Amino acid sequence: MSNRKMTIRDALGVRSRYVRAVNISRDLDDAGALDGYLITDGVRQALARLSKGLSAASTQRAWRVTGSYGSGKSAFGLLLANIFSQPLTKKGAAGAVLDEQAKDLLPELRKLPRYEVLVITGAKEDASIALARALDELLAQRRTSPNQKQLRGRLSEFIQARQTAKVPAGDVLQLLGDVRVLIASATLASEGLLILVDEMGRWLEYAAGPDSNIDASFFQALAEQCGGRVGDIPVAIIGFLHQRFEDYAGGRRDRRAGLEWAKVAERFEDISFVQSFESTAKLVARALEPDRAAYKRAGVATRAKDLYQQASKMGLLDSGLLKGEGVSGEGLYPLHPTALLSAVSMFRRFGQNERSTFSFLLASEPFAFQDYIGRRNLDPGEWYRVTDLCDWLLAQATLRTLDEERLKRWSLLQETLRAAPVYEAEELMCLKAVGLMNLLEPQPGLPVTLANLSFALDDRIDSPPIAEAVEKLIQKSLLYVRPATQELCLWPQSSVDVASEYSRIRKSLQPAERLGALLQHLPDARPMVAHRHYFATGTLRTAQIHLFDEIAQAHDRAGKGIQGDAEIVIVPCYPGQDAASLSRQLQEMSASSVPGRLFALRRVSEDDLELADDLAAWTQLESECTDLRVDTYARNEVKQSIHRVTANISLRLADLRAPGQGADVVTWWHMGKRLEVGSGRQLNQQLSTILDELYGRAPRVRNELINRTAISSAAAAARQRLLERMFANTTEPDLGIQQTPPEMAIYLSLFKDTGLHRNDGAGWQFFAPSAGSDWLPAWDALGELLDTQGLVSVRQVMDHLGAAPFGMRDSVSLLLIAAFVRVNRDAIILRERGSYLTVLEDSHLGRLVKKPEAFELHMIHAQSSTASVLAMYQTVLQKHLGSSTVGATVAEITRSIYDWYLTLPEHTLNSTKLDPSYRAVLALLNKASDPIELLTVTIPFALGAIKVREPINGQSKVAVEVLRARFEGLLRAGSERINELRSEITSVLAQEVGVRDSGAVRPHIIALSQGATGEVVDYALRAFMQRSMDGQRDDRQWIDSLASLLGGRSIDTWHDETIVRFRGELRRVYTLLTRVVALNKLTGASKSPDHAAVAVHVVDQEGKERFVAVPADAEGMLASEDMADLREALSRLPVPAYALARLLLEFSSDLPATYPESVA
Repeated sequence: MSNRKMTIRDALGVRSRYVRAVNISRDLDDAGALDGYLITDGVRQALARLSKGLSAASTQRAWRVTGSYGSGKSAFGLLLANIFSQPLTKKGAAGAVLDEQAKDLLPELRKLPRYEVLVITGAKEDASIALARALDELLAQRRTSPNQKQLRGRLSEFIQARQTAKVPAGDVLQLLGDVRVLIASATLASEGLLILVDEMGRWLEYAAGPDSNIDASFFQALAEQCGGRVGDIPVAIIGFLHQRFEDYAGGRRDRRAGLEWAKVAERFEDISFVQSFESTAKLVARALEPDRAAYKRAGVATRAKDLYQQASKMGLLDSGLLKGEGVSGEGLYPLHPTALLSAVSMFRRFGQNERSTFSFLLASEPFAFQDYIGRRNLDPGEWYRVTDLCDWLLAQATLRTLDEERLKRWSLLQETLRAAPVYEAEELMCLKAVGLMNLLEPQPGLPVTLANLSFALDDRIDSPPIAEAVEKLIQKSLLYVRPATQELCLWPQSSVDVASEYSRIRKSLQPAERLGALLQHLPDARPMVAHRHYFATGTLRTAQIHLFDEIAQAHDRAGKGIQGDAEIVIVPCYPGQDAASLSRQLQEMSASSVPGRLFALRRVSEDDLELADDLAAWTQLESECTDLRVDTYARNEVKQSIHRVTANISLRLADLRAPGQGADVVTWWHMGKRLEVGSGRQLNQQLSTILDELYGRAPRVRNELINRTAISSAAAAARQRLLERMFANTTEPDLGIQQTPPEMAIYLSLFKDTGLHRNDGAGWQFFAPSAGSDWLPAWDALGELLDTQGLVSVRQVMDHLGAAPFGMRDSVSLLLIAAFVRVNRDAIILRERGSYLTVLEDSHLGRLVKKPEAFELHMIHAQSSTASVLAMYQTVLQKHLGSSTVGATVAEITRSIYDWYLTLPEHTLNSTKLDPSYRAVLALLNKASDPIELLTVTIPFALGAIKVREPINGQSKVAVEVLRARFEGLLRAGSERINELRSEITSVLAQEVGVRDSGAVRPHIIALSQGATGEVVDYALRAFMQRSMDGQRDDRQWIDSLASLLGGRSIDTWHDETIVRFRGELRRVYTLLTRVVALNKLTGASKSPDHAAVAVHVVDQEGKERFVAVPADAEGMLASEDMADLREALSRLPVPAYALARLLLEFSSDLPATYPESVA
């Protein structure tokens, strides 16, 4: 039995899948390509964002995934491709990964449309050609069909034309739309098209080149195409890039072009693919495959756990890395925590991120990971440390970077270590460790302090041997200590004595008396949430915080209205200022200001101003000391000092941005009264009490989705759908909403639970709030506003309901307005930009949401004197429309008139053959006005029932009867005008074909058409014959089809003068028909293509016409050799046709006069 000790390699393997670069196209069909894939926090967030963006309701489906080389972008793209190309089950590659690591994402991902995945690997070529080629390859994989063949032909034509720049690049987008329609119509149809473009940057490099004829506008149009919808078929694009759009254009175009590319990039929503150290550590742990039993026997597991926990306590690692679903120290052995931190930082700076990290794990060259684990025994004390990493980097001889500063540090490290033989072992270890960490700094969480160095080399923060070695190196001037940070450095402060310069400037500065510009260094103020008020009312209300350095600025603010729900105005009180005077001024300000605005006086101490002096000194040193430009290390020391002082200021003065944290030095007032505030909690309670009083009549809305100042895109879409259902499905339970979409939650909380939409026994309808309902005050206020003002914009109504004492959010008030309109539909008219809306369509609701100021609500109340006029309108409309459902209210009558008006064809609206008074009414209806004025003044005056533009007297029976007769005539003439036009067309047909009985016109044409044999080339004649002989068309349809064919437009859109064009075209087509029929009768033309019958018309100067019909076998009347002689003789003439025409005139004079009409 061998006594050889087990090496680390004997108990540790490394998975190789993390090394090879992923190619989405190549690896999509590889069942094992996703084995070992780790869903990091960044990947999880990206999947969550994409699941929203790729939903059916989304209109933002253009994305760019940006990350440096080797960061895992392509592997993420492969995961996406598998998600949409395979079922999300445990048997599928993506389904197994998600089920194991991100099960919470599966429900949303399974709801997404079934996308057809199209993977394109970008190359340095025209993006439109590459896209067309990929679409063609996609179609080639599908079942052959006529549409598929035709579309592939168009794609091929586009590629050929585009290669010679004969067509614009944007033409491919139309083809893209056609492709997605085709794939959605297949038997196993996809519901959308997902385009994954790996290496998309190569497209951009080509487009940004000087010889390219494709520019940024193509990519903008492509992104917009992905935001639209074609037949409810979504298309999405995700491009994978190494850098920003404008970076690909750098150095090739001018600055304006770079800005253009930056604007285009905004059309693609960005997913930044930068893995954190914790994510990389998890990937490393997954790549390492330890023999845990061997680890346990050797004592490695316990030691690794303790070492990584110690690193976490020191702040080197995020504490969350070792908790929950994080990693264990055992899984990262034998990588020392500091070596792992340095390796990740090194490969991020000088390599290809994770790809280089995992290449290093598999590398076998000297001092690399495989070399180390092959030489070292499995032992708790064996760790791959920072010094080993430095040895490996030195063995590479060169550093791959263009950073001049890093190259200088690298050269200094090499020069220092060349004297290695004279160093002691601990000293050499210290130099390597400090040199490598200096090369990589700044490293988050790993400053080069003595404690961190001791831990890196001896696993403890107070190692005596390391401390002794450091002290010796400092004495030998081989290591230096930075005074400001106490960090170790391999080089001295050669050019700038930072401490002396700071002391000099500090003494020369005048002590600060105000915070002034220092306030800009404080973190941005976050609004204060009134928690108790939110829990009680369901409405999240906040107080905006405003900080002013001078009380005069607070005076200006106090005279303005509140922006939002409430405001907090903070004024500092400096040493030397009269605190009592400032307090009185703020108290007076609060007494005269509007409710909801709180005022605070915050005392600033000498210590606070001392920090301001420190920051001013460091800032001046940074700007004045020119030597800092060449001394990078001193410059960094100054920057770190500025950062430290700024952090201290932010901590001490935090209550200036977040009131309540320093309540003991702040005095508060509201409406002239001093508030008792001893803590942040008490301040929040005071704010809730103020808001309770200020918005005491606000309805309680228990729905966070809609009850917000700014709602999400999903909530906005749900609100839009709910509005549409409120007007389309009023009589259905739950407005016809099925299952539990977001709009169902809004409906339940706003309408069903409140009783605004209920079944009263007669059916489901909207109703006014019942007595005692907290919605009643807002409802009554809305009605009172419309009653008193009559005509009010929707924006004004929303502002009225949004102000105190209601404080309703715009989305909630808009839904309440919609319910009010439904309840009072007989008394409320809706207008858009001054035009009355007779039918409220979904497009109107969409515009109403976006621009409520363009819509107006008009509350109408008819006077008793107009009752007889309304009754007359009702009677006439019921009789003409054949419906008893026309009501007697102004709204219902107006709606019925407009319903009739909207059925009239364009011809009727434009015809001059109507009575002038009727035409005047139709023109006025096109410009909708006030309904009462329309019924009582506009229509009666236009029809001549009244002589002056004043409301018609409903008591005058004569005026009402005149109006009745004229109104009936208007309805009758408008409805019958199109039929009168058909009669005119029939009369013209009879005249032109020479038939007296209009009923015999069509049989006559059919009889002629049957005598026209052979292929008729003239389109109009062929269509004329086919439509006349089509037995599926009745006479009315036949007339309409001939009107469209010969008039050049649909009969509904005819103008009065179109009849002239119709007559001329009819005459031409009919004459041609008779000639074709006559020719067939005279020649007996055969259908054989070898025997063609010909007719020649010869007309002399006297107008005499000869119709010369050449029989199908006329060529046999002349010997072939004679015909050849004749052709040869004619060919010698300049214009043979002239001679033929002359001869034909002479020789046809002996023929009898023949007319095709008589022959036909």
